[in-house]
Amino acid sequence: MIDSFNTVFFEELCYKNKVRLGDKFEEIRKMCLAVPGKVVSISGDEPLLKKGKVSFGGVIKEVSLAYVPDVKIGDYVIVHVGFALSILDEEAAEQSLAEFREMEAILSQS
Repeated sequence: MIDSFNTVFFEELCYKNKVRLGDKFEEIRKMCLAVPGKVVSISGDEPLLKKGKVSFGGVIKEVSLAYVPDVKIGDYVIVHVGFALSILDEEAAEQSLAEFREMEAILSQS
């Protein structure tokens, strides 16, 4: 789980030009992230109005599921600016979350 998953962490990743990686600095272009989360509930009958509650390491956010009509409770989705863009298999989601935890640990050391 990402215990300190929060806006500040992702703002640092999105808007800083450099992130410390070990003993060297790597350039990171300004970017926004698509983040994996687990669907915990689904509401709405019309495909374009379908919404779901998605857990990001315990932080629950409501997102649009319009782009992933086949999503089910328990699936992992990639979310960007409030929209689930694709369904992700559990192994790939866990790998991504592990990488986010690693980045968070690196950022907290600097």
